[in-house]
Amino acid sequence: MYKVVALDVDGTLLNSDHVISKETLTAIKYAQSKECFVTISTGRPVGCINDFIEELKIKGPVITYNGACVVDSVTKTVMYEQCLDARTALELVDFALENDISFIFWSNDTLYTNSINDDVRYYSNIINVNAKETSDYLALATKGITKLLLISRNNRIDDLKRAIPHNIRKSTNYFTSHPQFIEFVDRNVSKGIALSKVTELLDVDQEHVVAMGDGENDIEMIKFASLGVAMENASDHVKTYASFVTKSNNNNGVAFAINKFI
Repeated sequence: MYKVVALDVDGTLLNSDHVISKETLTAIKYAQSKECFVTISTGRPVGCINDFIEELKIKGPVITYNGACVVDSVTKTVMYEQCLDARTALELVDFALENDISFIFWSNDTLYTNSINDDVRYYSNIINVNAKETSDYLALATKGITKLLLISRNNRIDDLKRAIPHNIRKSTNYFTSHPQFIEFVDRNVSKGIALSKVTELLDVDQEHVVAMGDGENDIEMIKFASLGVAMENASDHVKTYASFVTKSNNNNGVAFAINKFI
């Protein structure tokens, strides 16, 4: 019997209209009625998923910042957190500046950038949070940078991934959560590690865990779960790690998997 279901948000829980379909909501409520804890696992900060938390009536730990932070959905208490090493964060800033690439980063639940441009506005529109300009990278890196993103809407992402310096590769986990973003978190951060923390908090064994996602940042939690589910709209690479491929996010894939297995 499955007791925990962890759902990625964009491309999984939400359809292309960025809403939870009626069919998906009904299936989640059914799972909850069977005493299954349904939670969110996302790259977003908790402040950007409050509407979904309320809609799904989640009362417990949620995974944010691609696993860098686990937060209690009710009290907003941080239950687990792992920020980027300060030196690595500053090396990432230097890498972005040297390559003339737009970047944003989160520190203390606030979004920062060096320059507000169309790329940054594009990201801000997706998550509905405005960025603040800063050049005081050292102070923020010392306080703690939760994650940093490089943004490119002119087909530079693959080239940038190949150009990432060796020391940054060693110190971070990085992935394309979106075709135009590269996200960086600490090397000890992943949605899989965070999901393991959630199961410890809930005292649930790994064999009772389901995880569903569509992006590279979902691979580790798909691998961790006893039932790892990839969306039909996921890449072939992501699907290779799944034990089941459900329908797409625009075809109620979350509902289909819940109705099949729970």
